[in-house]
Amino acid sequence: LGRRWRLLHRTAYVLAALGLLHHFLQSRVDVSDPVMLSGVYFGLMLHRLPMLGSGVAGVVVRATLAALVAAGLEFAWYAGSSGIQAGLVLQANLDVSARVAPMWQVLAVCLAPLPAMLMRALAVRYRPAMP
Repeated sequence: LGRRWRLLHRTAYVLAALGLLHHFLQSRVDVSDPVMLSGVYFGLMLHRLPMLGSGVAGVVVRATLAALVAAGLEFAWYAGSSGIQAGLVLQANLDVSARVAPMWQVLAVCLAPLPAMLMRALAVRYRPAMP
């Protein structure tokens, strides 16, 4: 498919971003779901950047960046729509007594490949010798 394949992928990325924007606009009061989904989408898009490293370190860097973007999106939305101070949004994100904030959900989802990566590394390292 060549050039058309790239065009298809780029179109899909734009449509996904527009779908997330639509989800934000439809969620008037609680934007937890759109923030979480946007953070995961950003984390997946970060996997397309080879400069962030590979392996366990790359996954941790990408997951951390995606979680920070999710926290920033949540702050930007609430600050823009209701004028809430940044400190209150940060406090709500760090307080896990009421609910798990989208920032932490994004971090967990983006770190999900780590156990499989570590198990694979251990399996390769401790593979029995062939007779």
